[in-house]
Amino acid sequence: MNEAFLSNRLFEGLTPEVLRSVDIQEMEYQPGDLIFDEGTSGSTLMLVGRGRVQISKTGRQGLQETLATIEKNDFLGELAVIDHGPRSARAIALEPTLLGEVDDKTFTRLMNSAPDTLPLTFTRVVVQRLRYTNARYIDQLLQNERLTLLGTMVGSIVHDLKNPMSAILSSVDYLEKTAPSDSVRELAEIIQSSALRIVEMSEELLGFAKGKVNIRPRVTSVRRIVELLDQEILNQIRGTQVRLVLRMIEADYLILDEARFTRCLGNIVKNAKEALGDQGTITIQFSEAGSDLQVSVADTGPGIPESIRGRIFEPFVTYGKKHGTGLGMAIAKSTVDAHGGRIWLESETGKGTTFHVVLPKRFDPAFAG
Repeated sequence: MNEAFLSNRLFEGLTPEVLRSVDIQEMEYQPGDLIFDEGTSGSTLMLVGRGRVQISKTGRQGLQETLATIEKNDFLGELAVIDHGPRSARAIALEPTLLGEVDDKTFTRLMNSAPDTLPLTFTRVVVQRLRYTNARYIDQLLQNERLTLLGTMVGSIVHDLKNPMSAILSSVDYLEKTAPSDSVRELAEIIQSSALRIVEMSEELLGFAKGKVNIRPRVTSVRRIVELLDQEILNQIRGTQVRLVLRMIEADYLILDEARFTRCLGNIVKNAKEALGDQGTITIQFSEAGSDLQVSVADTGPGIPESIRGRIFEPFVTYGKKHGTGLGMAIAKSTVDAHGGRIWLESETGKGTTFHVVLPKRFDPAFAG
């Protein structure tokens, strides 16, 4: 057995000699990789030697509801190894992950090698998880109720906004055509773009609350996305003492929803700025990997506490914000998912956080929610 698995919580009381004599199948997964899906057959236990695994189940509007995050030195798949039934949930790697697969024969051998300790440890962990799952289920019910109320409220607001917004946009359109000077015309364009953003953000929030994501793809480029990101947040940061490092590539002919993608990146950058306060560095890097566009946003802040790292993309989860709603990162993830992409984070206490986003350069309508 690989040294990475010797300190697994399952093996309390077992000697390293016993464990090293056991052969298990090792598997490597990258962030976003599917380990197993809900309903698929399975009869093996999986040990986490490195990385983190998200356990989720199909819930509201067919979306995945997170049940738990399995950390290093823990294990998953315990129900399947007992009854050989279908997997009860989906497992996805949140970061580069090393798993060790234990089949039922190996599991029985280990049980027999430590009959006074391993069965008790295994039972205790399973019971703890059942208790946690029950509590988590109640949390999900409350969360869904909050989202339903949010959808009702935002739907009413969007409905009431239509008339005044139509009046603003009609007036701005007339002002642009009759503007006496270039400066007035520029101001009219700012009013128009701001009004349209209000409408788009309201519709985005409404769609998220209802479990629907409407993607409006268009041909764009990295340079265009950076220009929009400048308007969203980057120009504000340049006026502070926070150092901004931007590494771009010349990637043209991207097909994606540039407005939603910009807001997705803007949310990540805003969080990085809030984590830094008045000093530190934010590094934004664009790169290509085959048919994918990769973007990373790194900060030198205090890092995200381990207790919420696995839940950072869930609705109503927030940290360190006086007026945070806890919806920004959840909406960002819904945007990435709707594009058929992946988003994950790496964080270390005292050293900072890096968010990674990978999207196909050409939007596939099959992923639209």
